[in-house]
Amino acid sequence: MNDFPDFDNELTPPADPTPPTDSVLPDGAIPAPPAPQEGTPAPVPTPAPMPKPPLTPEQKKRRRRILLGIIIVALIITGMFIASFFINLNRTAEAQVRDYLNAIADGDADRANSLVDPGISNNDRDFLTNDSLKNAEERIKILDVRELSKDEAKQRSGEITNKIPAFASQDSYFETSIDSPTSTIVEATYSLNGVKANTFFITRPGKNEKLVMHTWEILNPFIREVAINTKLTGVAIGEVNHSFDDSSLLTAIYLYPGIYNITQESTSTYLAGEEKVSVGEKNLSIDIPAKYTDALRDLVLDTVKKQYDRCASIEGNLDKVCPYAVRNKDLAELSPVTPIAEITKYDESNFTSGKGTIHIKPNPSAFIKDPPAKEIEFAFYGQIKFSAGKPEIEIYSAREYW
Repeated sequence: MNDFPDFDNELTPPADPTPPTDSVLPDGAIPAPPAPQEGTPAPVPTPAPMPKPPLTPEQKKRRRRILLGIIIVALIITGMFIASFFINLNRTAEAQVRDYLNAIADGDADRANSLVDPGISNNDRDFLTNDSLKNAEERIKILDVRELSKDEAKQRSGEITNKIPAFASQDSYFETSIDSPTSTIVEATYSLNGVKANTFFITRPGKNEKLVMHTWEILNPFIREVAINTKLTGVAIGEVNHSFDDSSLLTAIYLYPGIYNITQESTSTYLAGEEKVSVGEKNLSIDIPAKYTDALRDLVLDTVKKQYDRCASIEGNLDKVCPYAVRNKDLAELSPVTPIAEITKYDESNFTSGKGTIHIKPNPSAFIKDPPAKEIEFAFYGQIKFSAGKPEIEIYSAREYW
């Protein structure tokens, strides 16, 4: 046993108490913050944020009002879009055409004109009125209205074009609108006086109303041109009159489909005419013969009587239309005997009067000392012309009867 101390153990340094840096901490343990280095001030801890003061009752009420307003606006906008969706279900090209045709069928020309502009001058719109349309003996009855698909419209393009009136198809838009991607073709089937017929309408979208409601524009109005060949100065349907241009015997009027009784205008005194016309699928051309009225016959007779009186007096017996025997400057006697009392022949341009008699006796001459008196029987011939709607009566000769 050695009693001396162990110097080797005294010289061995003590073990480092600091654990290794890669030592594993137990679960949930929080590592200790590093010790501050010498000379570095310790960090000042950040103070915890102050809690927000509670809302006052007025602020809470204001917040609720704002939120409620946002909800109401959102509901209104949503409701508007939903309502416009359902409204637009009935605002189609088909519905627009049906509304237009119903106005015509009901005799409401004013509404029809507001839905589709007739596309003619105001002077030609005399019969596109309620008064004339309601005076139609028959109006159309709507049987069916439907939109055509693009394929069907293309297949029937020839038929569609033929149904569009000539005066309407002059618009260059019609040449391309059938194939236009934005146009919609609507076919309408109707009857007039029991006869079934169809026609087509070319439509395109119009400007939206109130931003969201759809509109449709009908490009071809459902009116027909009726060309009239007549000597009448104007025509009438019921109490609606339309005067013609004096420069032409062939003129035109425009009508909605229907059956009309066309007569002379109410201001016509000397000419009369009447024709019933059925206006339907196509434009028409008609003749209305002009007949002379009794008033014109009386005017002709009055003209003849005045000329007879002149021929039976020295003031007018030399008129070139008087009988040859009466046109004598050397008469001892000249007096009326039998006045002309009638017009015996009366056609569209000529007339012949009844017979009249004038008494004459020439003055004595070197050859005839006592010339006999004579009764000159004759009739007038003449013609009737119209200028600016007024008759002009012309007597051009007298025929003597022996």
